[in-house]
Amino acid sequence: MDIIGVNGHLNYDGSVYIRLFDAAIAPRTAELGIRNWRDALSSNADALQRQMALAALGVRFDLLVQELDVGTALALTKKAISVAASIEGPNELDHGFRNGLPAYPDASTRTYKGIGFPGVVAAFQNDLYAAIKGDSDTRHLPVLMAGFSFPDNTLSVGLVDGCDCANTHSYPDGGPPTFRLDDWYIPRMRVNAGPDKPLCATETGYHTTPMPNGQHWIPAVSQRAASKYELRLMLEYYNRGFEKVFLYEFADAASSNEVADLNFGLLASDGTPKAQFFALKRLIQLLSDPGASFPAQRLDYQLSGAPPELQHTLLQKRDGRFYLVVWLNRASFDPKARRDLESSQKVSLALRSTVSRLTLHLPVDATDEEIPATQVLVLEVSDQPLVLEIAQ
Repeated sequence: MDIIGVNGHLNYDGSVYIRLFDAAIAPRTAELGIRNWRDALSSNADALQRQMALAALGVRFDLLVQELDVGTALALTKKAISVAASIEGPNELDHGFRNGLPAYPDASTRTYKGIGFPGVVAAFQNDLYAAIKGDSDTRHLPVLMAGFSFPDNTLSVGLVDGCDCANTHSYPDGGPPTFRLDDWYIPRMRVNAGPDKPLCATETGYHTTPMPNGQHWIPAVSQRAASKYELRLMLEYYNRGFEKVFLYEFADAASSNEVADLNFGLLASDGTPKAQFFALKRLIQLLSDPGASFPAQRLDYQLSGAPPELQHTLLQKRDGRFYLVVWLNRASFDPKARRDLESSQKVSLALRSTVSRLTLHLPVDATDEEIPATQVLVLEVSDQPLVLEIAQ
């Protein structure tokens, strides 16, 4: 559960994050049970107060550097030290570039010490890292690599020493969460951070625009599909060893039926939860196990009759209960026909350990069912995560 995070904009004037902070943002954050939040490292005192209010609910922040000024970044980090869990390099300095060259009229013109893209990324990231690690108040904070708008632009930047965690903005283009993850996103992260540093995804997710105007490259999906995909995304990324994954975003900043960028939220712009909010909430409630780390035990089991798309994750709580999560890595939405897809397949599970109680949970469908405690059973596995709770 510690990898799950959300993006937010607590410094966006006029947005739901400010208009409805007390009425929706803070109480829904507590309800969801989220631990991690990515937001701006801001000079706005009111934004910092909102960050502190969420920190009082147990949230810690990955703070994104805004200005290309190392002294300012260090000073703001020290002011926000009580809420900070990490510092991240500037967002998408490659915006509008392809293969290291400007490709659009609005390509980024941001510079540092007179250096533009691609050199600006490493120049600022390395100086930021040196400043954070060189100050006794901030040296404990991990520094995340700056994220890219287009992963191939990492090739123009190359290896950057000044980071503790690789970073990607790995949007799955409205399809299964493994879309180009292993063959494109992760290898491009390694270009910047090297082969051994941990992995973080500071932006990823799905939008649920009712009538998209076609100006965004990511197709819309339904709320049901987003629910399935986002839970699977967290599990797929966990299986690959990601340390933090921040969904974009917690709430729709403003109301629009057409603009995709305004429809990525777990909440609508009036603060009401979408279906994916409730699905993620149920998964967090089901799997949360606060407390000190402990040595996990082994569960002797075998899955058979499984299709190639079958994925699974085995977890354990400190009271000994196991949670075997299984799902099919298949499409949950047809973007051309704009309809939900439902698929399932029977899979045999043999439990060779003692079993006293079995419970099936479907967080997307909000169902829980206790089943006979047999050691051989057939599971109906679908494109939404099925959680089998195993008490011994």
